[in-house]
Amino acid sequence: MPIPILPSLVTYEYVKPALTGLGSVPIGITKNNLNIRTYDYTKGFMHLISSKSIEEAAEFALKIGTQIQGLENVELTILDAEGLSPEGSNYKQMAADFVNNILYNLDETATENEETASEKSQSVCMIVGVDRFVNNMQEQGLDFILTLKKAKSLGNYTFIIVESVGKLKNHEHSDWYKNCIKSDEGIWVGNGISEQFLIKIEQTTGRVPGNIGNNFGYVINKGKILLVKLLEMQEEGEEE
Repeated sequence: MPIPILPSLVTYEYVKPALTGLGSVPIGITKNNLNIRTYDYTKGFMHLISSKSIEEAAEFALKIGTQIQGLENVELTILDAEGLSPEGSNYKQMAADFVNNILYNLDETATENEETASEKSQSVCMIVGVDRFVNNMQEQGLDFILTLKKAKSLGNYTFIIVESVGKLKNHEHSDWYKNCIKSDEGIWVGNGISEQFLIKIEQTTGRVPGNIGNNFGYVINKGKILLVKLLEMQEEGEEE
């Protein structure tokens, strides 16, 4: 049922009934009809959360991570290259361990039958600051593209890429980006969606509101955008 009014803050408690699994993760409330809006992280291998600034994108993404962390049979790994979360303090070692685990498990699961493989828990990897992450992987002699290929072959990995649109643009011609990112899908946080050209949005007859505040964002689905008041995001200047 729709929430009667748009609350000043969309809390976890508001959206909790809609959190039913990785296929229904609440991200906020749709402004035009006041329905809880969810995102399906089971469709597709890689998902994007972007903004003009990495700080805003990460702030929202980590709130999504809080919900995913509480799901049964889902293991969340946060690789925070920007140091915007508690996980950021040891992320280089975490990244190396994560990559090696994928490579090790690939050989281990090659002999599993389909029934056993289908019972595996889903692994979600959230990479905060993918530009710095990819550069650091190269410095450590780790192959990001090979890691993604092998993770995809395992069938139980989902990646959430969190980055500013400016830094993402550095990778638009990279193989991993072209093969894994859908340019007309994802979540945009805050102002500026109409000022960028990396994420493809459908041109409409009406003007896309540019100044929506960092507590609003857009869900992009095949280029169509939907304005959403985002989960647990406060407008700058608001007090908790």
